[in-house]
Amino acid sequence: MKWNMQEIQQRFHKKQEIIEDDLRSMRQYKIPNDPRYKKFYDLGLGALLLYIALETTSELASRQRLLERLKEMLGEDLPDSSDAFSIEDVHKGWTSEIERLIREFSEW
Repeated sequence: MKWNMQEIQQRFHKKQEIIEDDLRSMRQYKIPNDPRYKKFYDLGLGALLLYIALETTSELASRQRLLERLKEMLGEDLPDSSDAFSIEDVHKGWTSEIERLIREFSEW
């Protein structure tokens, strides 16, 4: 498959929008009625922070550079988020999404 930076950016931006909508819905409707959604919220927040970080970077210029950057991000500290209920769950969401993207783009 041919690498197209604009398509990847659009795809990541769409994913970011979907996660933002899900988080907003959880915050407004689900968490007040069922606190167990806090964990799902934090996992999603971790993934959202990743897509935000990738959106503002030039690391999407090539598949190889994206994979290198994702591997670097595994060892980095998370961006701050005052919205989290549990930073550990946010970290799990961050790490899980990085690992998923590494698997996906390694197969291209």
